[in-house]
Amino acid sequence: MLDKLKKLYREQGLEGVLIHASGAKYWPKWLLYYMRVDLYAARRLKISTQAANRMRLMLQGIAEADSDEIGEISAFWCAHTRGMQGQAESLTRSLLRDIEDLGLKICRYKGEEGIRGFLCAYTQLRYIPAPGSGGDRLVVRCSKDLVCMGYGLVGYKWRLSRLFAGMMKYRFDTAAESTTLFVADVSPLNKRSYRSLESLGFAHLLKVRRIKILGLIRFWQLSFLSGPKQWSFSSELEISPEALDEVARKLGL
Repeated sequence: MLDKLKKLYREQGLEGVLIHASGAKYWPKWLLYYMRVDLYAARRLKISTQAANRMRLMLQGIAEADSDEIGEISAFWCAHTRGMQGQAESLTRSLLRDIEDLGLKICRYKGEEGIRGFLCAYTQLRYIPAPGSGGDRLVVRCSKDLVCMGYGLVGYKWRLSRLFAGMMKYRFDTAAESTTLFVADVSPLNKRSYRSLESLGFAHLLKVRRIKILGLIRFWQLSFLSGPKQWSFSSELEISPEALDEVARKLGL
């Protein structure tokens, strides 16, 4: 444990240690809770013509998941995620509810052996919970102009196949004509995800922190890459599509 914390401190400083330690329950949540989510955005993908040509065969296996495949996707998700074994049925119900209530869309890659990867996207609302914080959450409101990417997963054997990029390309290609901005959220500790997003042309928009101290001091902090920090003392923080689009424009997107 100590070696991991030392490595995090070298790579990401004190903030990286606080994020990991809060999630790993090294101390009571009421004493100190620290979470950070980074939002990235892109208007178009950065994929070379050569790479796109190599994806053509792969793209034939990518399609919108229908309701009969949600159970299969849930089973795949749980089988490849630590701590989620045995939760496939409840996850299926949750996904079907989000499809109905939040405008969730799921594209999947399916081969002869079944599901090999999937990618979620929200067209109405994207709820990003602060785990272990008592129901606090960040809400990204979508619109006809903005789609918020959700969780995605690629099977271990396929992680070097550019399947994630292929599913992202599918989502961009099949979005409504009015959609001009795609937003994705990622933990700063998840190096694989933010490197993948940056390689596809996503730019870092803002950092969102949820901090609780001694169970008394509770606040959200928004650190935009252009403009002053903003603060909120509510349990739920909502970010509008207009605010995200304005930040993207200031960054030249």
